[in-house]
Amino acid sequence: MNLQTAIMQAPSFSVLKQISDDARADVSFSGIRYLEAPGYGGRASIDLLAWRVTDIAVNVVNYNQEERKVGKSIPKILFKLYKESNKQLTRKKIITKICCFFRDLLQHAKELRGYNNPRYDWSVYLPQTGCYVFKYYSKIQYETCFGPTPEDAPNGHPPFNKKGSAIRWEHP
Repeated sequence: MNLQTAIMQAPSFSVLKQISDDARADVSFSGIRYLEAPGYGGRASIDLLAWRVTDIAVNVVNYNQEERKVGKSIPKILFKLYKESNKQLTRKKIITKICCFFRDLLQHAKELRGYNNPRYDWSVYLPQTGCYVFKYYSKIQYETCFGPTPEDAPNGHPPFNKKGSAIRWEHP
């Protein structure tokens, strides 16, 4: 199966972790940071993997405890892949470095216009300890793990609603 297709069709963090565990990062001649994984054909952008992890984190409401654990480990893998691509970039020719510089500059310009860059979202919003989204639980999950839901969320933070999904509570 093609790596890009496998990432796009991955239904859970477990599948993405399996794909990315043994992945190797590099930089193409045109400055694209990509990864290759054993057992998959082709290559895919590291940003695609970061985007897909974020997509699953935002759109899947009910994580089981195992998925939470796996999801918290993925940011470390992404940081490692980006760091590896930076290391590979130092070994490339000047033309590749220039192309990569302009790609990064373009990404920063897009951010100013409201575009979310998955690479920098990971470094700003998702700390090394794991994705912040795993602190939140749906009503069913909260009741299963901690008992009855409080009328007001702990720490004075009200429950939030994302795209019409169930209200989520922060863990106590």
